[in-house]
Amino acid sequence: MLYLFRVLKVTSPKDVRLVLKLARKLGVTYYDSSYLAASWELGTVLVTDDEKLRRRVEEGGEARSRGF
Repeated sequence: MLYLFRVLKVTSPKDVRLVLKLARKLGVTYYDSSYLAASWELGTVLVTDDEKLRRRVEEGGEARSRGF
């Protein structure tokens, strides 16, 4: 199990305002929007099994192509 911690990079979103804006715009929790914000900051794709979050992100047009 300790091996996984050496492989995985634990991260948190750096821009708290971005997390709050996404939560409000998409109608999701701060917790959910923090995953999305972190993926944007890292330039990666968010992988989730959360159907509600996925649907909200798709409906938001990835927050209107990140312009909110």
